[in-house]
Amino acid sequence: MSQVRRSRRSKNISDRSHRRLSSLQVALRFLVLSVILGLLGIAAALIVRTMHQRSSPTSVTLNLAVNPSLNPLESLAAGTMISLNSDKLDTPLSTDTTPITFIVDSGETASAISERLVTNGLIDDVDLFRVYLRYYGLDRQIEAGTYQLSANMTIPEIALALTDAAPVEIVLRITEGWRREQIAQMIDRTTDLPFTGAEFIQATGHGFILPDSVEMVADIPAGSSAEG
Repeated sequence: MSQVRRSRRSKNISDRSHRRLSSLQVALRFLVLSVILGLLGIAAALIVRTMHQRSSPTSVTLNLAVNPSLNPLESLAAGTMISLNSDKLDTPLSTDTTPITFIVDSGETASAISERLVTNGLIDDVDLFRVYLRYYGLDRQIEAGTYQLSANMTIPEIALALTDAAPVEIVLRITEGWRREQIAQMIDRTTDLPFTGAEFIQATGHGFILPDSVEMVADIPAGSSAEG
């Protein structure tokens, strides 16, 4: 092969390699540009969210920390979803203040809880509620128990409420001198008590057993009721 042919062949190979390299560089530049634009878009959404939070009493009051166990990709995706739905998060489903008794069972998953919240008319977006719980680590803080929720509560308020299963206080007023039957009637008229008047009558009837934690000044005769 002559020197000229070898030179031309080397030049052709070099040109092809240069073209392939140029294509790769273009692709890399396009990828970098796409990432930069995506980050700028996310940054803009976060800025808008921050400005919205300043005018939102609910967001400012809660002031929750992001779940540190999230990987960067999951944190980015969840944060973006929350930012884009900030208005929905801070808008209750209704203005109805009627209390709704909501029970969380031991071991119940966040997804199952979200579904039942929709069924009970407390939220209307299962995915947004579940992502909100996950993003702020509230999914692992939900406690089993009985809660009094309402449709005029926002998603953040409901999510935070489910992390504190404090016993619900129920006021039951008993007038001095009432018979057990009168007390039973008042029990049946008092909502959200975990027992009925009939159950009270049965538990305090003849032969009832006094709990060990209760001390009486005088002994109660065997077979007596708790009347008085």
